[in-house]
Amino acid sequence: MKNFGYVSLGYLSLVALSLIDNGRGSVYPELLQYFQIRPDKGSLIFSLMSITSFIAYLTTSFWLPSFGPVRATRMAMVMMGIGTFGIGLGGDFLNFDLSLFFGAWAGFGFGITGITMNFMVDNGAPSEHKRRYLSGLHGVYGVASLLAPQILSLFYFLNSDWIHFFKFLLIPCALVFIYSFFIEDTHHDEIKENDGSMPNAFLMNLMIGLFAGFYVASEIMLSSRLKFYLVEAHNYSDINANNYLSYFFLFLMLGRLGFAFLNIKLSSNKLIYISLLTSLICFSLGQFHHIFYPMTALFMSFCFPVIVDWISNNFPKKNHVVLAQTMSYIGVSIAIMHFVFGVIADNFGAKDAINFFYFLNIGSIIFFTIAIAMVKKYHQKSSL
Repeated sequence: MKNFGYVSLGYLSLVALSLIDNGRGSVYPELLQYFQIRPDKGSLIFSLMSITSFIAYLTTSFWLPSFGPVRATRMAMVMMGIGTFGIGLGGDFLNFDLSLFFGAWAGFGFGITGITMNFMVDNGAPSEHKRRYLSGLHGVYGVASLLAPQILSLFYFLNSDWIHFFKFLLIPCALVFIYSFFIEDTHHDEIKENDGSMPNAFLMNLMIGLFAGFYVASEIMLSSRLKFYLVEAHNYSDINANNYLSYFFLFLMLGRLGFAFLNIKLSSNKLIYISLLTSLICFSLGQFHHIFYPMTALFMSFCFPVIVDWISNNFPKKNHVVLAQTMSYIGVSIAIMHFVFGVIADNFGAKDAINFFYFLNIGSIIFFTIAIAMVKKYHQKSSL
C-alpha cells in the first residue's frame, strides 16, 4: 500500500491514546478511594480532559494546516506522555489537583490525535476499502482497550499500583513519537488547499456534531463507568467488575475487527441506524442480566468508523473541516456527559446514573435523522 507509513502512524497513535483513555476507566474506583473524593469531583479526571480535547478540536483550523497531521501527532504524543506521567505524580504527592492539571495536558493530546488519526487513515487508505480501514483503526482501539485493564491487573499482581501504571504509559507515547520521524506527510499540501469555512452550514454541522457527540458520549459512558456501576450498584468485587469491563472491550474489538474483514454492502445510513437501535435493545436487556451491558459494545463497535466514512463520503473535499467541527461537538458532549453522570451518581446512585445511556442513545437517533435531511438540503442548494 502506497501510504502504509501514513496509515500505520494513525493506528499506532490510537494505541497510545486508548491505553491512557481506558486506563482512566479501569482505575476510577481506586482513584476515588485513594484520594478520598466523591464521584462528582472524581469525574473531573474525565470532564477536564474532554474540555481540553474540545479546545484542540476547536483550534484545528489553525494547527492542522500549519503543522500537518504527522508533526501534529508528534506534538500530541509529547502532551500525552507528559500528561500520563504527571497523573501518576499527582498520586505520589496525594494531590488530585496535580493529577487533573497533567490530565488536562493529556487531553490536548487526545484532541489532536482524535483529528489526525482519523484523517490519516481516511485519506491514506485505498478509497474502495476506506470504511474497512477505519473500522480496523477503531478495532485497534478495541485491542488496546482490552489490554489496558489487563496491564493494570498485572501491575496489581506485581504488588504495584495505578500510579506506576500511569507512569508506564509514557512508553507507548515515546515510541510513537520516535516512529513519526520516519513518516512523510503526504497530505499536508492538500489540507492547505482545501482549508476554509463552509458558508450557511452551521445548523447542519451542529446536527452532525450532536448525533455523533451523543453516540460517542454513550459509548464512553458505558466503557468508563461500567466497572463503577457494577461495584457500587451491585457489590461486584474489583476482579469481577474488571472482567466485565474486559468483556466490553473484547466485544468492541471483535465487532470492529470483524467489520474490517467483512465486505458489508449496506449503506452508511443503514449501518448507523442498525448500530444505534441494536445497542439500545441490548443495553435494555442488561436490566435482566448484566452480561448484556458489555455485549452492547458488539453492536456499538462499527458505529463511529461508519460515521467518519459517512462524513468523508458526504464532504469529500471538506472532510477535515466537518470532522474537526464534529469532534468539537463530541468533546463538549463527552465533557457534559461526565459531569452529568457524576452529579446523578452522587445524588441518586450509580443504578440511576447508568440509565443516562437512554437519553444519549435516543438523542443520537433523533439528531442523525435530522442531519440526513439537512445534508441532502445543503447539497441541493450547493448544486444550484
